[in-house]
Amino acid sequence: MRLIGMNRFMLFLVSFIFLCKGNSQNQLKTFIDSLQHQTFYKNAELGLSVRDVLSGEILASHRDLKLMIPASGLKVITTLCAYDVLGKNYTFDTGVYYQGKINDQGVLFGDIIVFGSGDPTLGSSEISGCPGLDERLSEIELAIRKLGIQKIEGEIIADVSLFSSLPVPPSWQYNDIGNYYGGGAWAVNVVENEYSIFFNREKDLGEKADIVYVEPFIPELKLENRVTVDSAGSGDNVYIFGGPGEYNKTVLGTVPAGKGLFSVKGAIPDPPLYFVYRIFQKCKQSGILVSGYKVAKEPILKDSLSGITTLHSPPLYKIIKEANSKSINLYSEAILQILGKGKGNTISRTNGINKINEYLEISGLSEKVLHMEDGSGLSARNLISADLFTAFMVHIIKKYGEQQILSLMPKAGLDGTVKKLLSGSTIQTDVWAKSGSMNSIQSYTGFIRTRKGKLVAFSLMINGSTAKKAKNNRAEAEKIIAEIHKYL
Repeated sequence: MRLIGMNRFMLFLVSFIFLCKGNSQNQLKTFIDSLQHQTFYKNAELGLSVRDVLSGEILASHRDLKLMIPASGLKVITTLCAYDVLGKNYTFDTGVYYQGKINDQGVLFGDIIVFGSGDPTLGSSEISGCPGLDERLSEIELAIRKLGIQKIEGEIIADVSLFSSLPVPPSWQYNDIGNYYGGGAWAVNVVENEYSIFFNREKDLGEKADIVYVEPFIPELKLENRVTVDSAGSGDNVYIFGGPGEYNKTVLGTVPAGKGLFSVKGAIPDPPLYFVYRIFQKCKQSGILVSGYKVAKEPILKDSLSGITTLHSPPLYKIIKEANSKSINLYSEAILQILGKGKGNTISRTNGINKINEYLEISGLSEKVLHMEDGSGLSARNLISADLFTAFMVHIIKKYGEQQILSLMPKAGLDGTVKKLLSGSTIQTDVWAKSGSMNSIQSYTGFIRTRKGKLVAFSLMINGSTAKKAKNNRAEAEKIIAEIHKYL
């Protein structure tokens, strides 16, 4: 009798647990369904998927198979695929060589050649411990001096043949590609491929905001300034028109009225050329005479060359963390190109995308549709489903564990673009997410530690929002994240 009673109790307990679980999921479903009757969703579309990390079970969904624009949320696919394929400690290694002979007087009858590796961090200040540009230039100049070279009867050459693709994907908008976030990825990148324009904004509304200076100095760069002053707090509404290789650019838009100078970032027209120009200048300043500098698009054979030094990037896991936290397009685009390594002799954006598709197939995710135009999500032609996002996130965290993968994801309230997510909420510490935003688009993909201690992968994408402010889109996403945390 005691055994029968115990069995009945266990049956009751199991039934009770499943009933509670079912009720929680039903409550979440009821909430999600109710959203569709709100004014916000009259035009906006929601794609949502939530999965249990341990079982892979779908716990909640709404139009999870619909292909939607993820914006920068796509970076998690690019970066975490690379983490698995290339390895966490992969480095971009930029080789510096010389060709020709050095005579007894220290004259090199030949050239100094920099072989681009696609390193997106060269001379960057974004990653802690990464040598800045001045340090890199000193490193190269010192290595040249150690060879006894005092004069170069040749040029400083950047070999950019590693990347066969154009630096900027064809589907990026023209009003993006002159700005810092639209500079693309080159075989040689330097100082984030960015320069800054400093405006005098202490003017009356509608008056022209004069350009005071540009930093760093870029030879031949000419800016046609049409920027005016708008009301205080209106933000950076400046667009720089002119793509890669174009040195005559038009600057349009407004800067906010206020005290002091206001800076706007642009994309360096030709980063490889700028880098060898800076090496040329460094040599000249230190007394090493050089004939000139240029970029070589055709590959230079290394057979007859001698090594000078090699510039190593930080390990890939550090680059990935920064790419996801600060949503750095350059880092993701460089990573995508390098993912194509090993597919013949050509490294390209297309081969990188093919590598990701192959990865998904090997991982059993090939039936879930993904269309990629780039690695960063800046193209509005990228398409992915919330279902694929969560299936991928579950796959990668199962393979490497919570500690490794969560360390690569931005933490709400703490890191980069999700620092304001769930501001003031007690659940901030339970959310790791990569954000994505464009005009009318907001997405978050990552992980939530729910109120019950369960780790779930989630992806939500809002497309077609008519909200005038980005914070309104974020507020809608925050409601959903809070309910997931509450009920699952």
